[in-house]
Amino acid sequence: RVSGWVAVGVERQQNQILHPEQFENFYRTLSEAVPNFLWTLNSNLEAEYVSKRWQEYTGLTMTEAKALPPYELYHPEDRSRLQDLWEKAQRKPTQFETEFRYRSKEGRYRWFMMKAIPIYD
Repeated sequence: RVSGWVAVGVERQQNQILHPEQFENFYRTLSEAVPNFLWTLNSNLEAEYVSKRWQEYTGLTMTEAKALPPYELYHPEDRSRLQDLWEKAQRKPTQFETEFRYRSKEGRYRWFMMKAIPIYD
């Protein structure tokens, strides 16, 4: 059963082993160290965590991110395609990559590449 999703903009070392209690701290630290966005979503595609860089770009707090509709910050022309990708990944959990435009706190859209990976119970 898929319990959520993590969208990552960095590559993890193949032979890196972490104990469960280290995951949260490791990824939180990693997400703050990279100049890209990292966010995690629950199984309903609601934000559970967004990195500081994401917050700086969007101008939203973690609390605001949690209340945001899932596709709100995507460019209107990309929303339908992204919704289809997420729904397909929900039906048959698999990782995927895509490009999309994301709205900044100034209201401008910039292109991003995303890799989304399911989190299993």
